[in-house]
Amino acid sequence: MMMRNTIFIRRALAPAAALGALLCGTYFLRGGAVAQPSHARVAALAPASADAFVNSVGAVTHFNYRGTPYVEKYQAVADALVASGIKHIRDGEPGDHHPQALSMLGQRGVHHSALFPVDTTREQILSTLRDYAPYVDFVEPANEWDIKSVTRPAWADEWRHEQQLLYTTVHSDPADAAITVVGPAPGRLRLAGQLGALDQYEDVGAMHHYPCNLNPGATRSSVSLPAITAIVRQITASKPLWTTEVGYDDDPEDVRCGLTDAVIAKYAPRLLAERWLAGQARTYFYQFSDMGAVHGYDAMGFVTIDGTPKPQHAALASMLHLLSDPGPAFVPAPLAYEITGASDSVHQLLLEKRDRTYVLMLWLEVPDWNEATRSAIDIAPQTVSLTLPAVPAHTVRYAYSSNWKLVPNAVSGHAKTFEIPVSDSISFIEMHF
Repeated sequence: MMMRNTIFIRRALAPAAALGALLCGTYFLRGGAVAQPSHARVAALAPASADAFVNSVGAVTHFNYRGTPYVEKYQAVADALVASGIKHIRDGEPGDHHPQALSMLGQRGVHHSALFPVDTTREQILSTLRDYAPYVDFVEPANEWDIKSVTRPAWADEWRHEQQLLYTTVHSDPADAAITVVGPAPGRLRLAGQLGALDQYEDVGAMHHYPCNLNPGATRSSVSLPAITAIVRQITASKPLWTTEVGYDDDPEDVRCGLTDAVIAKYAPRLLAERWLAGQARTYFYQFSDMGAVHGYDAMGFVTIDGTPKPQHAALASMLHLLSDPGPAFVPAPLAYEITGASDSVHQLLLEKRDRTYVLMLWLEVPDWNEATRSAIDIAPQTVSLTLPAVPAHTVRYAYSSNWKLVPNAVSGHAKTFEIPVSDSISFIEMHF
């Protein structure tokens, strides 16, 4: 349904929110009334740093798994990973037989994690961090240990003890001050309440989320982000949350959840934006490469088993390269603008680069997959009007082409007002004043 009134989205004069802070704001309707549309989270008090958003993106890898492309096709996978623009991977365990794989990626700008078993010791934690230094950016306890609940009745006590040991060990050594201690991510959500809140022993909480074929911003499902978040909040009541596993699969034989690569290429960039708007400072796709039949998980990668990029790799890489803006910390400056003609399906995220270039991301957050017919849905674009506070010196709209690369498009309009087509693939409106 089209909104009957003009929406004025005002950027407050407050400094930018801290990395991963919830982006929220106020919509001022003509006549003085205040309303909160269903997608109110997309308005921000101030633009976020484009660099911070780029650094929110991660992927799960398995460079220690023999018989997979991570080992057998290491160079192809590593090159594709670097080319994607992803700078964080979730990988690394004590005793990895191929630790130099992670070190070589670290030298190319890709940092990794360290995951420890429940019977780990303080000495093992410290020695592993020294072996991996300086490329570890977070540590976490055993993966989905609650799945062991059938054979390990004391699973919750074991997991809690390990989490406490990780936190106290890492934060007792100044050399590890920059390392984030991530909490346990449940694999059996119904058991989350048995673990109890662990806020005092974690810097951020974690969730694993597999939305099947739901669109990233779906809210009315037991496997939607809001539903999973509510469950995980039993473990992490107040700390920020990361998604350390999330993904879609392109297996045509998966009659329940399989999607096409083209739909995943639309969903992946939107998923990152939706999680950023929900306050998550890091999101890790599961996983970067298909692994082959030996290990399963043969349809969730951004590249195939021979390292060939899929459409979702192209879409993600093009997005991250457009937004890339490495450099020292800065405070983004607020921007006031108006958008008219937008339905509730139009979501947005405003970013800013260090040279004061703004990038406004716009997309239709709608389902792109018909589960009944197992086919893609053809979504008609909407056109909105964007009015800026001044005439920009430079304005260009980047949109995805048929090969999932972002290409510049002309922006129609005059002076300070432009007509912007909004589709189910993110458009990026770059503005410099």
